[in-house]
Amino acid sequence: MGTSHQVFLVLSCLLTGPGLISCQLLLPSILPNENEKIVQLNSSFSLRCVGESEVSWQHPMSEEDDPNVEIRSEENNSGLFVTVLEVVNASAAHTGWYTCYYNHTQTDESEIEGRHIYIYVPDPDMAFVPLGMTDSLVI
Repeated sequence: MGTSHQVFLVLSCLLTGPGLISCQLLLPSILPNENEKIVQLNSSFSLRCVGESEVSWQHPMSEEDDPNVEIRSEENNSGLFVTVLEVVNASAAHTGWYTCYYNHTQTDESEIEGRHIYIYVPDPDMAFVPLGMTDSLVI
């Protein structure tokens, strides 16, 4: 999108009101641009979230619970916001959905709207993902 087109879009939103669908930011991007990814046990992986506003991650393991997960912001000269999620020594506990979302769209009552990637870390010693990783168990 060219700079003049972006300026026009911003001015249109200001003059017509923010309720229009076209005035909302596009969802952020995740790199690698895949729906799912298989990560080898005990290996490392990183995901980049890129957006036009500040972005965050929701993931299976919180940073407080797992020292192997690190989230950091990166500077770049494109004017975009970049947040990197890095996992070292991946285990089956890191299996699940990783969601990149805009900070301003997250509220306590609403479901997170963003881009998703499913990370699967197979572990031959663990037939199922640990219970703490899921909302419910269906037998």
